[in-house]
Amino acid sequence: MDLNSIPIPNLAEERLGPFHQTLLRAFISLGVAQPVTLNEIRAVMGFEPHEQQQLRKRIQELRDAGWNARRVEGRRNRQFLYALESIEPTLEHKQPHSISAKDRAEVMHRAGRRCQMCGLTVKEDGVKLVVDHKVPRNWGGSNDIENLEALCEECNGGKKDFFASLDADLMRKCMNFELPIQRLGELLKAFDGQIVPRRLLEIVGQDDEWTRRLRELRDLGWEVKSVRAKGESGAARFAYQLISSRPWPANIKAEIAKSAQKRGSKSLS
Repeated sequence: MDLNSIPIPNLAEERLGPFHQTLLRAFISLGVAQPVTLNEIRAVMGFEPHEQQQLRKRIQELRDAGWNARRVEGRRNRQFLYALESIEPTLEHKQPHSISAKDRAEVMHRAGRRCQMCGLTVKEDGVKLVVDHKVPRNWGGSNDIENLEALCEECNGGKKDFFASLDADLMRKCMNFELPIQRLGELLKAFDGQIVPRRLLEIVGQDDEWTRRLRELRDLGWEVKSVRAKGESGAARFAYQLISSRPWPANIKAEIAKSAQKRGSKSLS
């Protein structure tokens, strides 16, 4: 099924990025008000069951934008069920709120009162920690606890200075692509041959296996090399540089699978 052929309200095209528009169309294709599992949504969107592990978060973001997509009672195949109550937005479009004291405390506890960038601690090193967003709000980041981290003031200041030097509209555009490999590729292209810090690739890719996605880019004929460069905190870290790229194939996943099969055949020969 071609999800792009499913009509959605004009407000969705104005308010939602490409991924969330596709998510809305997936709900519609499965039936408005019909309980569905996350894996059923993934399948319609063209993902495998192990992909898009943050789909619950994406559904919450769709809800924050005004569409009543929510978890409903019951389970199927031991999975929770979700439903879209209406094609039209029926909820208030939530505006950004400040980070709650509860979430700040939880993030600090989760980090063990250690800077999640440089590793210095409050007790042993005397640093002061602050809670901030991994993905900045003006890039489309949320106040969800998964998007919060504890950093020392020095690292956080360096991060803010670096992020402020980047084009927020361009970063939002990169992050709105549907697949992690597309987000990473478009980010590398946006830097036009300049070095891209590892941490920025992690943030924009939104994929725990982002280094695997870089290998897949190479399988598609892209030349990406790793280099040593200073990170936001000033410490030397691995970074990446795009040497050359190629146009995206019509079916990215199929092309990656084909390239992986060729690579496997060569290794056996």
